[in-house]
Amino acid sequence: ELYLHLEDAVHYPSLPGIGRDDAYSFEQLGELVFDAAKAGIRVVPIVNLLGHTQYLIKQPGLRDLNELRDERGQPRERGQICPLHPRTLEVAESLLRDMAPYCTAGKVHVGLDESFHLGQCPRCREEVARIGLGAHFAGHVQRLNELCLRHNLQLGLWADMLYFVPEAIPLLPAGITAYDW
Repeated sequence: ELYLHLEDAVHYPSLPGIGRDDAYSFEQLGELVFDAAKAGIRVVPIVNLLGHTQYLIKQPGLRDLNELRDERGQPRERGQICPLHPRTLEVAESLLRDMAPYCTAGKVHVGLDESFHLGQCPRCREEVARIGLGAHFAGHVQRLNELCLRHNLQLGLWADMLYFVPEAIPLLPAGITAYDW
């Protein structure tokens, strides 16, 4: 299997402007996946959907997704997406829908590693106070897993946050894969 860590290294048709100048076009990514298949290699795109989402937040139209806010409540220019923002699942769905044809291993990796700003925006602080950080994190994984299942994909995530938030482990959905790095 070939794991492709993408972030802004691809031009997503559903969210133009995310890809950097030298990013793969959708056609180039298709050629890469096709060449991998000819060599017997199945592809697992890595589409970060919590930590390492600066590729989304750097876009002014998506900056409001940021977990980090300034003293006036405005989204900062750097940070990570908020798992409870009303548009987060819409953006995740767009990215997953775009990548689904290239998930030739039947899997998509959604990252979620190094999500150190988790629970910092007002809506997330409220949920964490009510249900705990583990349930907050596991809830995001569950929502993403439901999106993946709609595309017949198995969800993968980096396991580091499970070290920091071990109480999330028994709350995670069955059938996902946690990768250690």
